[in-house]
Amino acid sequence: MAPGLRQHIEVMEIATPVTYWRYTGNTKGSIMGAKPTIKNIRAGIAHYQTPVRNLLIGGHCGVYGGGVPMAVKAGTNASLIVMKVLVPSAYRQLRDVLNGIVN
Repeated sequence: MAPGLRQHIEVMEIATPVTYWRYTGNTKGSIMGAKPTIKNIRAGIAHYQTPVRNLLIGGHCGVYGGGVPMAVKAGTNASLIVMKVLVPSAYRQLRDVLNGIVN
């Protein structure tokens, strides 16, 4: 399709489910956290809180779905949980920005 394309590639990364399993330990090499199925949602599979005090989940397992956007969302929400307790005024300000409320 594109003759000579390989000559222009500087970095190429390839990963299989075995690669994801090796580096993440995710079940069957999954690239995402919990699937957003009715069963998983009702069971509360995705969550930020852990049994360890003050330890929050801020990666793709904190929300339903997968990939970088969901990991960013989970990290943002975990930070909001911390800010709500430690700096309520900053929490309200960031919450409003994220919700599109401009003062």
